[in-house]
Amino acid sequence: MPRSPVWAAVVPVKGGPLAKSRLALPRAVRAALATAFARDTVTALREADRGMPVLVVTGDPDVASWAPTHGAEVVPDPGSGLDAAVTAGVAAAAGRGATHVAVVLGDHPALRPEEVRVALAAVAGVDRAVVPDADGTGTALLTLPAGPGVRTAFGAGSAAEARNALNEDSNYDLVLLDLALGDADGFELLTELRATYPALPVVVVSASDRTSDVIRAIDLGAMGFVVASGLARGIDAAAHRAALPTGTIAAEAGGIDLVYPPENAGLAAEISVGGLRVTEMPPGHAPRNGLARAPVPTSSARCGGPAVRCGSTRSRRRWARPRWPRLRRSSRRWSGTATWS
Repeated sequence: MPRSPVWAAVVPVKGGPLAKSRLALPRAVRAALATAFARDTVTALREADRGMPVLVVTGDPDVASWAPTHGAEVVPDPGSGLDAAVTAGVAAAAGRGATHVAVVLGDHPALRPEEVRVALAAVAGVDRAVVPDADGTGTALLTLPAGPGVRTAFGAGSAAEARNALNEDSNYDLVLLDLALGDADGFELLTELRATYPALPVVVVSASDRTSDVIRAIDLGAMGFVVASGLARGIDAAAHRAALPTGTIAAEAGGIDLVYPPENAGLAAEISVGGLRVTEMPPGHAPRNGLARAPVPTSSARCGGPAVRCGSTRSRRRWARPRWPRLRRSSRRWSGTATWS
C-alpha cells in the first residue's frame, strides 16, 4: 500500500513596492492588496493542515516580519526570480521531512482551508500535478516530490523557453502547452514537439472553448485538451462534448445538484465521470439570469485575457481590460464545491 504523502506548502511572496505591478493602482494600494492576498493564502494553508509546514520564500523584510505571526516559516529568497524561489522552498521542505510539496503563489484572496484540503486530496495519488487558473494561462497549484533537481517555469510562457528546457534535458513526464504563446503559434509548437519528442506526452491547457481547437490539437497528437467552460447551450456544450475523451471542466452557475440548462443533465453526468464539474454555489442554489450588481471580472478567450462583463447575462457583452484589478475574485482561486472523477 503506497504511503500517504507528507506535505509542505511553499509560498513565494515578492512583497515590496513592485508587488502586483500590473494593477493600475497607486503603489500603496497595490502593496496593501498584495499583503492581504498573501496573508489570506498563508492563513488558509496553515489552517488546512496544522501539521503541514508552510514555507514563505521572500526577500522582503515586511513579509518576513508578518509571516511567522501567521504560523509560517521564512525561507530566504535567492533573488533570481520565481523559479529560483520555488527551488529554494522545495529544498527547504525536503530538509523538514516533507515527501511532497504544494507550491501556491501568494495571491489567492479569500482562499479557504477546505478548498486547500479538497485540492490536496485530489492530487494525493500522483507525484506531480498542475491546477491551472481560470484563464488557463497560469498556475493555481503545483505539486511535486520534495528533493533536489526541481525545475519549474513560472511566468509568461514562451516557445523559446520550452525549446531551451527540452534541449537541455528532455526527460520530462509531461508537457503542459498553452496555445496562447507570445512568440509562436501554439499549434505549430505542438506539431514540433510531437515530431521532435514523440515519446513525450503533451496536454493542451487552454481557455479556448472552440470545438475546432480541441479537434485540431488532438489530431496533431496532443494527449489531451483541458477545456474550462460553462455548461450553457451552444458552444459551451459543444466544447465539452468534443473534449470528453480527454477531460473537460464545467464551471456551473448554480448548485452542483441543479444542472442548468436541464437539457444538459446527461452531458453533466458524463463530465462527472470523465472530467470535473465545479461551482461556487452551495447545493440547492438555483441559477439566475439578470443584471450584475457590479462589473464582474471574467475571462474572455476572444480578448486573450481578463475582461469585464457587464449588463445582462444574455447579452454577454465584453470589454477587454488587461489591467483590471481582480479584487472580487482571483483567477487562481479554487472552486468552493467540486466533484472529482
